[in-house]
Amino acid sequence: MLMVLNTRGFNHKEAYGDKRVVMDADYSQVKRANIQNLADVTLIVRFSYTEHGQVAIEKYDNISVKEHETTKDFDLNDADKGVLFLGDLTSLEIVNKDSAAILYPKAFNKLGHFNQFTLKWA
Repeated sequence: MLMVLNTRGFNHKEAYGDKRVVMDADYSQVKRANIQNLADVTLIVRFSYTEHGQVAIEKYDNISVKEHETTKDFDLNDADKGVLFLGDLTSLEIVNKDSAAILYPKAFNKLGHFNQFTLKWA
């Protein structure tokens, strides 16, 4: 399972023109996540904040990876070369931070805040 943070609410559909794009990452982020083989990514759990401070937990399957893609920055300008993770949304759950930390302890610190990561192999 690959856990990804989208806590800044980046709109991947707008950036890449494809509603199946779950997350983008440059190669340094992939390396830090210790993903040995991108083909091993079969499930993605994406965390983001709702407008009311809750945590949205989205699960995606049917994952495919596009490599050697130009990623986008927050102004939608071209950035570094990297990968796009694509998938199909299978579930969406909105919970408070305490519940999210119980469900996914590897994503949170002891204070109930997200650990600092973009991608995390779990």
